[in-house]
Amino acid sequence: MKTKILTTFLAIFFLATGSALAIPVVTISIDGNTVTYNITNDIEGFEIYGIGLGPSDLSIDGSWIVPEGVTYRISNGNDMFYVEPSRNEVSGIQITYLSLPDELTYTVSISGANPYEGYEEAGARFLGYYASSQTYAYKFLGTINTASVPEPASLILLGLGLLGIVSARKKFQK
Repeated sequence: MKTKILTTFLAIFFLATGSALAIPVVTISIDGNTVTYNITNDIEGFEIYGIGLGPSDLSIDGSWIVPEGVTYRISNGNDMFYVEPSRNEVSGIQITYLSLPDELTYTVSISGANPYEGYEEAGARFLGYYASSQTYAYKFLGTINTASVPEPASLILLGLGLLGIVSARKKFQK
């Protein structure tokens, strides 16, 4: 019986992981009001050709760092910060905001010679086929929450307080 359950679990696990769709991954690190972005694309046959970093009502202090080989395109108070990397991994894009927003937005645009099967399931939007370059283009949109998260010590204190309330209530009920 245990073997049957384990076999069923492993079969479901491998089927689920085998059918997972690849998407561009955006990670950030925050130091004060400076956000460092790292973007990786693992979709075979596709390359990142455009990255937009926001929010859309962008307010930066005018300082940013763009890694070597990445072309800065545009940024202003009413738009996103756009770069054109033309590769599959970009590390170290830094933007210093006037004040860190609670939510950062991003777009990652990819292109390739063949259609991207399952792009809708992966959360992408089809932008079109460009005959001049003979490529298919897709865009991924996303958000990253930067709101502060309570530290573990606060959660432990909250849990101990709730435990104390429960035990006191049980004591009074007897």
